[in-house]
Amino acid sequence: MISYEVLTSEKITSYLHFTSYKSGLPIIVNEKSNSYLFLGANEMDKPIGLMLCKLDNDNKTASILSANVDEGYRQKGVATNMLKSMVSTLKQRGFNKIQITYFQNNSNYPYFEKILKKSGWLNPVPRMVVCRIECAKLMKAPWITKYQLPPDYSLFLWSNITPSEKEEVLSLEEKKGWYPKNFNPFLSESIMAEKISLGLKFKDKIIGWMIVTYYSENTINYPKLYICEKYQDSGKAIVMLAEAIKLQYKHKITYGLFAFDIDNIKMRLFFEKRLKPYM
Repeated sequence: MISYEVLTSEKITSYLHFTSYKSGLPIIVNEKSNSYLFLGANEMDKPIGLMLCKLDNDNKTASILSANVDEGYRQKGVATNMLKSMVSTLKQRGFNKIQITYFQNNSNYPYFEKILKKSGWLNPVPRMVVCRIECAKLMKAPWITKYQLPPDYSLFLWSNITPSEKEEVLSLEEKKGWYPKNFNPFLSESIMAEKISLGLKFKDKIIGWMIVTYYSENTINYPKLYICEKYQDSGKAIVMLAEAIKLQYKHKITYGLFAFDIDNIKMRLFFEKRLKPYM
């Protein structure tokens, strides 16, 4: 008999081989923010499937990020029942909006969309463009070494930020609305790539950051690049990105993930000119 349950931290490790988030998951499992929910499927205590969901507890919204079932149990309703169980659990916990994020080029996506349709979900809507680029190829791009920061600007490893600097950055968002809440550089601390994420200073003042996170053992994600509007000129963002890519290459992480909203014309132009030629 197959059963479905929300996994405790003690049980999660037996299911990690079902998801691609291998590098970041051990950290996520140990964090105390309750921002992730793991639902496992098992038969006689044998793990056969896992669904991972990220929770926004403040806004009561949830995003299902990963779902996988053992090959021997596929097309037997396990994924459908995991989805039903996850939705039921989320509703019981008061979440009023649930979405699923997946890559359209995944070989399993037609089957997944069939499950969604059968379960009464709305038709999928393209939301983002995501590209995976090999770091060694991207290092050949001329812009990686072309640009430099103007005088009085400097980069530093974000992991070296001091407690007082952290407090100041947090106060800028909370008191002055200096940056959008979703660009808070501390939201992904548990999976941040400490040797690659960077901060930008003007003299001694922090004015921006390039936060890089782990996606899997050989892939990192570039989700959060922000510079205060007052200082957004002279190609500083390109310099930050280029320096982070150099650090990625130095630490021998093979791939980088870059994503942007499908309606973001500025980012689409950057992608076409700076990234796509090296894919």
